[in-house]
Parts: sequence; C-alpha cells; structure tokens
Amino acid sequence: MSVNEFEDMGYNMTLFPLTAFRVMLKSVADALSKLKVEGTQEAFIEEMMTRKELYEIIGYEDYEEIDKKISKKIK
Repeated sequence: MSVNEFEDMGYNMTLFPLTAFRVMLKSVADALSKLKVEGTQEAFIEEMMTRKELYEIIGYEDYEEIDKKISKKIK
C-alpha cells in the first residue's frame, strides 16, 4: 500500500520498517556477486558512498575522540 492509501484510511504516519533493509541487502548481494565474478570492486566504485560520506553519517570523528581519551588513560 502507498502512503496516500494509508492517509485515506486516516493514518497520520506510515512506517516501512524493512524497505531500506531489503534494498540494502539486495545491493550487498549484487555487489558481492559481481566482486566474486570480476575479482575487483572497480565496476561499482561510482555507486559506493565515499569514505567521507560514511564517516559523516556514523560520526566517525566522535569515535576518534573517544579512542584518544581512552588511549590516554591506558598509557
């Protein structure tokens, strides 16, 4: 069902909890199959998120700061 159909039924919010997960899994399976056949990731590098984008999404710099604080205490 579409969001509009849910709205027509009186719903104010619609969740599609597995949609993104299923899309992600298909992409992973396709990439791994291609990697197995071709032996390289070159064919799909343009489709990949950049390292910078990944680090921004996961807050990588925050974790680096935590690691620095922990390593100072350990030394």
